[in-house]
Amino acid sequence: MKEIQGWLGHSSIPATANSDVYLDTASKSLSAVKLNSALPIQPGIQTNLRKPPHILAGRREPA
Repeated sequence: MKEIQGWLGHSSIPATANSDVYLDTASKSLSAVKLNSALPIQPGIQTNLRKPPHILAGRREPA
Protein backbone atom coordinates (compact mmCIF):
# COMPACT_ATOMS: atom_id res chain seq x y z
CA MET A 1 0.00 0.00 0.00
CA LYS A 2 2.88 2.35 0.80
CA GLU A 3 4.30 1.83 -2.70
CA ILE A 4 0.95 2.58 -4.30
CA GLN A 5 0.66 5.69 -2.11
CA GLY A 6 3.98 6.85 -3.56
CA TRP A 7 2.94 6.10 -7.15
CA LEU A 8 -0.21 8.16 -6.73
CA GLY A 9 1.46 10.96 -4.81
CA HIS A 10 -0.90 10.72 -1.85
CA SER A 11 0.14 12.16 1.49
CA SER A 12 -1.45 9.37 3.54
CA ILE A 13 -2.40 5.69 3.35
CA PRO A 14 -6.11 6.47 4.02
CA ALA A 15 -6.15 8.76 0.98
CA THR A 16 -4.85 5.87 -1.12
CA ALA A 17 -7.10 3.24 0.47
CA ASN A 18 -10.20 5.36 -0.15
CA SER A 19 -9.41 5.96 -3.85
CA ASP A 20 -10.85 4.16 -6.84
CA VAL A 21 -7.76 3.27 -8.87
CA TYR A 22 -7.65 1.29 -12.09
CA LEU A 23 -4.39 -0.40 -13.01
CA ASP A 24 -3.39 -1.80 -16.36
CA THR A 25 -2.83 -5.54 -16.70
CA ALA A 26 0.96 -5.34 -16.29
CA SER A 27 0.59 -3.30 -13.09
CA LYS A 28 -1.97 -5.76 -11.73
CA SER A 29 0.38 -8.66 -12.43
CA LEU A 30 3.33 -6.91 -10.79
CA SER A 31 1.22 -6.05 -7.74
CA ALA A 32 0.05 -9.66 -7.47
CA VAL A 33 3.64 -10.93 -7.58
CA LYS A 34 4.71 -8.45 -4.88
CA LEU A 35 1.74 -9.26 -2.65
CA ASN A 36 2.30 -12.98 -3.07
CA SER A 37 5.92 -12.68 -1.99
CA ALA A 38 5.01 -10.40 0.93
CA LEU A 39 2.02 -12.46 2.11
CA PRO A 40 2.55 -16.05 0.99
CA ILE A 41 -0.22 -18.57 1.66
CA GLN A 42 1.13 -21.34 3.83
CA PRO A 43 0.54 -24.98 2.80
CA GLY A 44 -2.64 -26.32 4.34
CA ILE A 45 -4.36 -22.92 4.54
CA GLN A 46 -7.46 -22.74 2.41
CA THR A 47 -8.55 -19.56 0.68
CA ASN A 48 -11.99 -18.62 -0.54
CA LEU A 49 -11.41 -17.47 -4.09
CA ARG A 50 -14.92 -18.24 -5.34
CA LYS A 51 -16.98 -15.40 -6.74
CA PRO A 52 -19.97 -14.29 -4.66
CA PRO A 53 -23.35 -15.66 -5.85
CA HIS A 54 -24.60 -12.29 -7.09
CA ILE A 55 -21.53 -11.94 -9.35
CA LEU A 56 -22.04 -15.46 -10.71
CA ALA A 57 -25.66 -14.49 -11.48
CA GLY A 58 -24.46 -11.49 -13.50
CA ARG A 59 -25.48 -8.81 -11.01
CA ARG A 60 -23.15 -6.10 -9.68
CA GLU A 61 -24.90 -5.76 -6.31
CA PRO A 62 -26.34 -8.38 -3.95
CA ALA A 63 -30.11 -8.85 -4.26
